[in-house]
Amino acid sequence: MRQNSVQISGFVCKPEVRQFANSAVCRFNLGISRIEKKGEESVTNTAYLPVEVWKADASDLASLTKGAKVELAGWLKADSYTDKDGQPRNRVVLAVSSFSILEKDTEDSGD
Repeated sequence: MRQNSVQISGFVCKPEVRQFANSAVCRFNLGISRIEKKGEESVTNTAYLPVEVWKADASDLASLTKGAKVELAGWLKADSYTDKDGQPRNRVVLAVSSFSILEKDTEDSGD
């Protein structure tokens, strides 16, 4: 097994594509929900993981609509950037090497 490998499923949040001369990148957040019991009540907590997909796969994922369920495999990479206020920021990004588009669960669709 390769070190730093990740396999995760969740929901696509607003994919955006940038085209370059010889490549493309699709970036979006992956919504990952978890249901927790708090006493007698169930509470859904959602976390968002930044994702980037390069090359031909970028076009395939860019065509997905918000809320599409996907399973992604790849690795985590450190990303540094400067925010709009000029402050340096760091974050972890999932760099995708393969993916599957999943059908929504029947409980997700309200059926």
